[in-house]
Amino acid sequence: MRGMNYRELAFEVIRRFATDIPADDLKAIINKTYTAKAFGSDEITPLKMLEPGLHILGLSNGPTLAFKTWRCSCLATCSNTRLPMITRS
Repeated sequence: MRGMNYRELAFEVIRRFATDIPADDLKAIINKTYTAKAFGSDEITPLKMLEPGLHILGLSNGPTLAFKTWRCSCLATCSNTRLPMITRS
């Protein structure tokens, strides 16, 4: 997992809990949610070196500083993606 980007890691973690969402759908949800446009960086949470041996994780990127906003944006994308599938069934 060490070599994964944010989206790949998010997929590996979330898929263990969201077992009712097909893998391709989950990847699409993650790719629509965690974008460079929304978070200001392809890294989503970039690691910034303050000085050699001292790094800080950039968690202030994105719509707000709050983790709940990240979670809600993912849930909103999930709802917009999954609800049409459910109503078609």
